[in-house]
Amino acid sequence: MPLSLLTTQTLAGLGRVLRIGGLRMRVDQRDRRCVVVTVDPVTLRRDPAFLRAIARQRDARLGIYGSTVAPGRVVVGDKVELET
Repeated sequence: MPLSLLTTQTLAGLGRVLRIGGLRMRVDQRDRRCVVVTVDPVTLRRDPAFLRAIARQRDARLGIYGSTVAPGRVVVGDKVELET
């Protein structure tokens, strides 16, 4: 699945079902940050300031791990929402 921009609200949805386009997935756990985010994909230069910002602003966590509840198509621009 391609990377998606997730909000703080989404990251707080542990155990809830997340819908992105036609995909439904359960938010299982938050993901610890990884040093790969410090590397510019074009220049390959490293910028540790980004990693420090993640540690400071997001408790060193940036993404989520999830389990598929119902497979579905995800396209750029799909709305991301937590089911109630």
